[in-house]
Amino acid sequence: MSLPVPERAVNNGHVPLVPSPKALLTIVPAGWARSEYSIKAVDEEERAEAEAVQARRDRAAEKRLSDLQSGVREHKRCYVVPDWAGAVTADGVERAVLGVVDYWLGLEKKGRIRAKGDFLTRSDGFYWYVVTAAQLARQVYWSAKQVRRAVTRLDDEGLLRKGVHTRGGRNVALRLRLNWPVIEVAIADAWGKAEGGDADD
Repeated sequence: MSLPVPERAVNNGHVPLVPSPKALLTIVPAGWARSEYSIKAVDEEERAEAEAVQARRDRAAEKRLSDLQSGVREHKRCYVVPDWAGAVTADGVERAVLGVVDYWLGLEKKGRIRAKGDFLTRSDGFYWYVVTAAQLARQVYWSAKQVRRAVTRLDDEGLLRKGVHTRGGRNVALRLRLNWPVIEVAIADAWGKAEGGDADD
């Protein structure tokens, strides 16, 4: 391989060899330059990253069941009784239970559900919060008996769906999720009546 003839420059009587810009491009090893292969590799990496981001968004969209869902509009660090709970029930225990289930099945900033591990399961196309009555009672500061009654009432009203979570053939916990279509209808009815009542005054 023959190298290009460099230009000469005089510096204090010394004559160093100073390659021209064109010569520099010529003598740089081919692997150092951004070859067609490297450009293709970068494009594939960017495409893969974009596809991964879109996949995360799609998974988050699957978990997003309602605009009222915790974490969709704000990101909470602890459970609170949501405003809409007051529109669907006047019972304090029921409101607290709805708030806890909404929080744990709500979405984090990256679109992941807050509940993890043994506290989360997927069945019938839905995510369920897995918790014992005693664990739920400690979160809402009511007794386990009161919590069980509230869960039963909410299930009867259709606002909450409950099931039995089994492990090793034994019933170990409750399986809970919010029934968003019924909740949204109940909220619309309650707020509609409130607005109608204000209009009549």
